[in-house]
Amino acid sequence: MTRIQLHKIRLVGLLLSAMLFLLAGVVLAQPSDPATGELPSVLLPVILTPGTAGGEVRFSSPRFAGVTTFMPQLTLDFSSLQVDPPPVEMKVWHEDEDPAALSWEPYTQVVDKSFATTNYGVQHIYVALRAANGYQHTDAVEFFYIPAGDFAVADKAALAAEDWTLTEDGLPLYVENETLRLGSENYGCENVPYPASSQASMRLLLPEEGDYHLRVQGTITTYDQLPDPAEAKYDAFEVYLAEELLGRYGNPDEPLDCEIERQVSLDLAHDLQPFAGEVVLSLQNHSRYDDFYNTYTDINQVWIAAGDPPETDPEVNVSQSAAGRGCADCVGGPPARE
Repeated sequence: MTRIQLHKIRLVGLLLSAMLFLLAGVVLAQPSDPATGELPSVLLPVILTPGTAGGEVRFSSPRFAGVTTFMPQLTLDFSSLQVDPPPVEMKVWHEDEDPAALSWEPYTQVVDKSFATTNYGVQHIYVALRAANGYQHTDAVEFFYIPAGDFAVADKAALAAEDWTLTEDGLPLYVENETLRLGSENYGCENVPYPASSQASMRLLLPEEGDYHLRVQGTITTYDQLPDPAEAKYDAFEVYLAEELLGRYGNPDEPLDCEIERQVSLDLAHDLQPFAGEVVLSLQNHSRYDDFYNTYTDINQVWIAAGDPPETDPEVNVSQSAAGRGCADCVGGPPARE
């Protein structure tokens, strides 16, 4: 073996020893200071290991359902999120904000975040957590924003100010007591405008991926009958998304009676997987066929929930109506329906 080869072997050995010294953090023995007898301090390089994170960021809002906030504010809860090394600083920003313009804040487990946006539907909040050693963990929270989807506004003018499009095509609509009313209780069994409708619509952005479903809760009050929901012939409440009919609802099988009103309880769930991008959600109450048998619809909430839609069916509750007006001014009474 030549001297050059021996030199190379010794050089490799020295390099390996140096690497092991740095990675393992070995402190080599050094002579003590003759004056004090203390060992000199040795500064070793700090090696950052990747952090770990588990759990999730939970979120809610003062007005919240499913994964939907009805106002531009979220409350984020990090108590179920475990990050190692533990964070000491944080940034929280909405997708329409520039994180570079935000300062790092002290880490807290609960954060109230307000945001401003002109887009409705799917939204993202981003969270950056920073440990004392500089390690950063970033999380994204996906949720939906439907302004005033709980109709907790003063009146229909306030709802329109939340970018709902309200259409009164022969039938009125109202907003009061945190309820959207499509149609009116002021018609009895005669003199109902027809063909007529009232509608409330909202432009929404839906994600390309993810399992979500639309929920609508409310009550239809009707004297009419809807024997075939596939047929747009009689009075009904209808839900449209991207101009596609998701469902037509009414009194399916109770007989007509001007003295008795039927209240159809709605708890609707529609799968959103077939839809993506910008769509229009439209809630519509229709008066059709003739001017008898009034129908109106009260909507309490509309929101988006996670996961597959549950099985839901409208429930018809029949009761004697104090508002039942008969048909005293009709000649021969209301017409029969085939």
